[in-house]
Amino acid sequence: MIKRADTGLRTETALPCRIVDNPAAGRIVALRKRMKLSRQKFAARFELEVRAIQDWEQGRRIPDWAARVLLTGNGSVGPWT
Repeated sequence: MIKRADTGLRTETALPCRIVDNPAAGRIVALRKRMKLSRQKFAARFELEVRAIQDWEQGRRIPDWAARVLLTGNGSVGPWT
């Protein structure tokens, strides 16, 4: 939300953004297995918590936008398939 100075009303403004894939639990497992990494090594590789990886893979949580960008935008990993 951006506050307009002249009227004091809040208005919504569309800002440019990057569309990031919303990975499903199975895609995270597939990515990790394709890289041939354990959860511990996968977490270390991307500087993430092992528990977060486990929660994502089991569908208890979904990665936040920063993690999605990290996992989809890293040149060595490539896009989700």
